[in-house]
Formats: sequence, C-alpha cells, structure tokens
Amino acid sequence: MSEIFVSYASTDRERVAKLVHALESEGLQVWWDRDIAYGKSFPKVIEQALTAATCVIVVWTRESVGSEWVQNEASDARKRDRLVPVLLDPVAPPLEFRHLQAADLSSWQGDPVDPQFTGLRKAVTAMLGRGEAPRPATQAAVPARHWWQTRPGQALGVGGDHPTAVGFGL
Repeated sequence: MSEIFVSYASTDRERVAKLVHALESEGLQVWWDRDIAYGKSFPKVIEQALTAATCVIVVWTRESVGSEWVQNEASDARKRDRLVPVLLDPVAPPLEFRHLQAADLSSWQGDPVDPQFTGLRKAVTAMLGRGEAPRPATQAAVPARHWWQTRPGQALGVGGDHPTAVGFGL
C-alpha cells in the first residue's frame, strides 16, 4: 500500500488525476481507487488502503461534499489524525470538517510552485514524518577544478578520475 490515500467523488476523477500525478511527480507514493485490481472487492480494498495510509487527502468539491463514502473516509482519517483536506471547488466541507484548514486548490492549474500546492506538499510530508518530499533525482554538476588541483597527466587526458581517461599508473 502507499503512504497517501486520496478520497474523492468519482465524478471528479479527471480533476483529481491532475493532483495525484503532481504529488507522484514530487516523489510521493499515492493510492487512489484507480489502483484496485480487477476481481477485488472495492469496499474491502479501500478500507485496507485507508487504514494503512499514513496520510489521507480528502478532496472537497461540489460533488464530494454530498458523498457518504468521502465523508466516511474523511471521518476515519480525522479520528486517526491523518486528514489533510483539499478544496478543488470553493465549497464549505461538511460540518464535521469545517474547522480544519484546507489547501485551496480551486484555482490551481497544476503548477508545482503554486503557494497552495507547496503548502499541501509541506503538510503531507510533515504528516509522513519528512522535512520535504523527496525530489526526483537530478544529476549533480561536477565542480570545475582549478589548474593547481589537477593530478599529474590529467590535463593531457591521461590521468585522473575522468571516465574516458587513459590510465598510465599516474
């Protein structure tokens, strides 16, 4: 199972997919009901994933505020102190959840540096016990050496630690 469970109304699937993909591109492990294998029981798999998740993102929209499934999943997450609410529409969440600060992504266009998305990422990574989400690996730049830092023969391409260097025992 994944670290993050996403609860949403199925009619919002396309909009939620953008959020899920943005979180995954930040290196986070996300579970949503698109991950249920054929032949498996929806309620059973959902309950297992919800219980196993360290963080539960509940997406509040015009549709989800009336969904009994979403409300039940949100209630379970709140009781276990695992809930991170998100607004994809400018709506009031159900009464039980109105006192909780929510990430307002109602005008979010998918930008990973948007302040609301950045705040969501920080809240999620804090709940997961991390300082920041692991970023996708990028190749670190090799610092340039000064002429006095070269090894004998390296300037001629015959020594040193360059992968194409021909070693002559120098």
